[in-house]
Amino acid sequence: METWSEYSYPYAMIGRCLDSLGRIEEATPYFEKALLLDPNNIFVVAYMGLHELERGDFKSAHDYFEQSWNLRWYGNFLAQKHLIILKKHLGLPPLLDPVTGNPYYSDIQ
Repeated sequence: METWSEYSYPYAMIGRCLDSLGRIEEATPYFEKALLLDPNNIFVVAYMGLHELERGDFKSAHDYFEQSWNLRWYGNFLAQKHLIILKKHLGLPPLLDPVTGNPYYSDIQ
């Protein structure tokens, strides 16, 4: 499937702007369009995770951050930091370092 990556990011940014203005539900179609255009863009997927956090849906946010992490873990600090906290909050096993197999920051409360 051909993607339209160069067009996905602006839609995600419009969604982020609407989220920051508190217009959460109005932002949803922009994130959905961004994902439709490029479902493998780690930033677009992670921004959808941030949007789900704004909506209060922690499980869905976790799933989007995990999808972003699985697309590319190296250097994906946006997904990493949110996964560490969400896994703890949701009572899920900790995020593991793909190289060492050790949990990231297992002491986070």
